[in-house]
Amino acid sequence: MRHLLYVTDANVDSDGDFSPSHTFEHLTCFLPGVLALGVATLPDMRPTHMWAAQGLAQTCWTLYADSPTGLAPDEVIISTRSAPSDGSQWDDLWATHLAQWEQSGSRGDPPGLRLAEPVLDANQREYQPTKPGYLLRPETVESFYLLWRTTGNVVWRERGWAVFEALLNETQVEDSGFASIRDVYRVGGPKLDEMPR
Repeated sequence: MRHLLYVTDANVDSDGDFSPSHTFEHLTCFLPGVLALGVATLPDMRPTHMWAAQGLAQTCWTLYADSPTGLAPDEVIISTRSAPSDGSQWDDLWATHLAQWEQSGSRGDPPGLRLAEPVLDANQREYQPTKPGYLLRPETVESFYLLWRTTGNVVWRERGWAVFEALLNETQVEDSGFASIRDVYRVGGPKLDEMPR
């Protein structure tokens, strides 16, 4: 289990109780960059912000790495089958991981950074794509750049380059320019007649 760190929206019922939707959108991959920038301006929050930035960026990278095209889907639902088995909530799980990390002197990586290998078998992933297209979104690569600049860790630069190469391979069109693609799980699959700006 890779214990992917993610943020999601919540549904509120008539009693005011919150329940997470477990939807993780590609657009959310801007957040690791924002947190990394916070490291430079909020010294008291530096370790926690960097922990969260790297954990979220790892989840964003995982969506790219798990895809045969090297591109991430626009939206996924994180599976509840990877939820804590003791009945606790996701926020309890991550609060526990964060507390353990802080007690260790803020050494080591967030749990999600221990990704060994991509999971190409859809039945083995912790998520299911609900919008499998790729809409030429820049958020993940921007976050990778900011993490590389704030940490000096070249793995973030290498991941940004891998996404760039996947863009060239899967979205570049003959006449010039790039097009969104319908399905990141189909190498050489159909392109959309659009280039978002």
